[in-house]
Amino acid sequence: MLNWMADVDTYLQQLNETSEALAGTLVGLEQATRKAASEEIHNQCAKLGSLLRVLQQQLAQREALLIEFPDAADAAPVSLQAALSTVKHSGAVEMVKRCAVISTELQGLHQKAIALFVGQYHLSNMTEEFLRLMSGVSAKPITYDKTDDEAGGSFLDRAA
Repeated sequence: MLNWMADVDTYLQQLNETSEALAGTLVGLEQATRKAASEEIHNQCAKLGSLLRVLQQQLAQREALLIEFPDAADAAPVSLQAALSTVKHSGAVEMVKRCAVISTELQGLHQKAIALFVGQYHLSNMTEEFLRLMSGVSAKPITYDKTDDEAGGSFLDRAA
C-alpha cells in the first residue's frame, strides 16, 4: 500500500506541475490574443498542444494507478479520490484534498480554454464581419451557421 501511495503522491505532484504550466500558457495565449501577436499566439498554441499531450499521458498513468489499487476487489475504483478515501493511512486525507484542488484547477482551466477558443473564433472572422456590416450588403451572418439573424447594411440602416 505504501508503494502505491508514493506513486499516487508522485503522480499528483506531476499533475499539479502540468496544471500550473497549462495555466501559465493560457495566460500567455490570452495576452498574445489581446495584442494580436500572431507569432506569439502560434508559439503559445504549440506549447499548449505539447502540454495537452503530457496531460493525456498523465490520464493514462492515472488509469494504471487505479488498476494497481491494492484494495480493489473485483473492479478498480472510478477515481483516485474514491480510492484514497477508502485507505486507512494518515496521508490519504491530504491526498484526497490535493486531488480535489487539482481537479478544481483543471475544471477552471477547461472553462478558460473554451472561452479563449470562442473569443479567438470570433476574432478570426471579425474583419470579414465588420466589412460585411459596413458595406451595406443585406447578407445574413454565417457565424455558427445561423441563418435566422439579419445583419449587414440594412441592419445599420434600420438602426438609424
